[in-house]
Amino acid sequence: MSNQVNSMNKGLTVKDLVTTGIFTALLFVFVLVGGVFFATNPVLTFFMPAGGGLLAGSHLSFADCKST
Repeated sequence: MSNQVNSMNKGLTVKDLVTTGIFTALLFVFVLVGGVFFATNPVLTFFMPAGGGLLAGSHLSFADCKST
């Protein structure tokens, strides 16, 4: 009986929404912290996405593994 109830509920739960919100906030912080060192110098502004991506890449990988 519980398998039938679980198969009918395919929407997002509150836990899913909270987890998504936490990972999104952490991603935002990691991108800002990773890019702040390059954004302060106009010559290094070109490397800002790389700095943010290197720091946030591990976080995205963990979030992807956590969601499946």
